[in-house]
Amino acid sequence: MTPLLRLPEFLDTTLGNGLRVLVAEDHQQPAAFFRLLVKVGERAEPEGREGLAELTAQLLDQGTATRSAEEIAEAIDSIGAKLEALASAEYTTMSCDLLSKDTALGLELLSEIVRSPIFPARDLGRLKRQLVAELKQLRSEPSTLARSHAFNLLFGSNDRLGREKTEQSIGRIQVKDVQAFYQRFFHPDDAILLAIGDFNRTEMLDQLKARFEDWPAKRDSPETLTTKTPRYQDDSRCSEAQADAKSGTTAKIGDSPQAGTVPIFARDSPQFRTEFRFVNKPDLTQGTIVIAEKGIEERNPDRLAYQLMDYILVGGGFSSRLYSVIRAKEGKTYHVGSLRTHFADCGVWGLWTFTQNQEIADTYERLQAELRKFIEDGVTEEELKKAKSFYLGAIPLSLESPAAVAGRVLDDLYHGITIEEQRQELVRLNAVTREDVNRVARTHLSGDTFKLVIVGNQAKVKDELNRIGRYESRDWRAPIAR
Repeated sequence: MTPLLRLPEFLDTTLGNGLRVLVAEDHQQPAAFFRLLVKVGERAEPEGREGLAELTAQLLDQGTATRSAEEIAEAIDSIGAKLEALASAEYTTMSCDLLSKDTALGLELLSEIVRSPIFPARDLGRLKRQLVAELKQLRSEPSTLARSHAFNLLFGSNDRLGREKTEQSIGRIQVKDVQAFYQRFFHPDDAILLAIGDFNRTEMLDQLKARFEDWPAKRDSPETLTTKTPRYQDDSRCSEAQADAKSGTTAKIGDSPQAGTVPIFARDSPQFRTEFRFVNKPDLTQGTIVIAEKGIEERNPDRLAYQLMDYILVGGGFSSRLYSVIRAKEGKTYHVGSLRTHFADCGVWGLWTFTQNQEIADTYERLQAELRKFIEDGVTEEELKKAKSFYLGAIPLSLESPAAVAGRVLDDLYHGITIEEQRQELVRLNAVTREDVNRVARTHLSGDTFKLVIVGNQAKVKDELNRIGRYESRDWRAPIAR
């Protein structure tokens, strides 16, 4: 019998201001872990201000109405605690980890950075410079470039998922933009607060109420952002963005209507062709390949079958189909990795690899041949058994620490997955059949929505690219979104 996923018993309540609060006891160590998730992230950034969510999060602990950044840092250091805020695509999380005896100070600081940040202009300038430096480093990495271009092809430039932050977009961000973003989105009725640790949960709930119950709920205020952008787009919006990406005008090589597209799954017909973008980076000595398509959302009933499919095909490292063929048998590359990502309303599935310049065309051909074979032949019972065995062990091990439990529970709650459903995950995963995985592969690896991106030195790989087909060419320094 498959065991339930072991999660603590949570005291789950909603305060008068709409803040959902979950509290659980964990007495394995004398520590407490607090996570406050606000339901806004990078996907809410207005066009031309990409980077705003990240900068807003980084500025939260750089000064409040009652403490300077230095005073906050000194208070945290004095008790050996950790206080930080991070923005992801869909939400922003503030966290505080500390010894249980220091809970009062920790909650005081967490409450301050969430409720009364002052966003100093001096610190904004410093953080913007740091972000630009990090961006330049990331843009120099072929795998990051390829992934960003693939997302642009999939979602188009009208969706934040298809746009990257740039030096220009970061440079435009002013204190007033940060203040407006915070004032619009940081409210208790759009947030979840979770506490887990060595304390009495009833007493902890009282402490949390004392700090957060008078946090004002969302109220109507004048719109100050440049563009009204929803927290995330629904499925139809994602589909529209994808259609825009397919039909949008881009500078492609050649005059044929098929210019910039190549056959996928070795089927040279209009419904089985994929857009092909090459990114020229002259200093590279090898090529990076990404094949990607729109995937399923986190809450999709097929997600666990999809997850097992991904593991068998590419996500399982040494044991995956593609790694076994492309790396072990044919020696085309040292690695084949998965790009599987799930959002609240859509997702991305894909793979990436790198290979020697003279192997680019052959590697692409082998990848699409193996994808076609996977869809047509399906998975074996032995492959499914190994994939299940991996997750039945890996998922519980990933939740050994209270901090890991807090992060996982919050992410699932954000995506509408109840705690009881989370406890049932191993049971539901073990119930997935071979027929389920093969149906998901046939349904979702359709071929007509794949995008191909290759990053490399065009002067060195031109013949290889021509073997694949016509392509759109971009310089690696050019803006990804147009």
